[in-house]
Parts: sequence; C-alpha cells; structure tokens
Amino acid sequence: MADEVGNLENCPTKKFWQILQEMEENDEHKRHFSGSMGYPGFIRAIYRGRVQMGFEDEKI
Repeated sequence: MADEVGNLENCPTKKFWQILQEMEENDEHKRHFSGSMGYPGFIRAIYRGRVQMGFEDEKI
C-alpha cells in the first residue's frame, strides 16, 4: 500500500488511529500492520509493526 506525500487520507498517523479505533470496536488486543510511503527523488520508506493494547495473558 503506497501513500502519497501530502495526501492526508493516506497519512500513516491517521491510519494508525484508524487501526486503534477498529481494534477497540472489535475487542482485539493485537494487530499487525505494514505499508510504505513514497517520496520525491525515488525514496521509499517501508514500515511494519504490531500494535498491542492492554495486557493479555499469553499462557491462556
């Protein structure tokens, strides 16, 4: 998923907040995400991560 610089709809911060809202609505505790952002001059930033909310007992 490539984002365009200057397009607020594709802003990584906005996408992060959307992920958090969806996780809360769906009662999820973990979610993986990834993406990339293109910049002028043939530069591309690629990212991935995991969001975890709250405390979850992994032993259960």
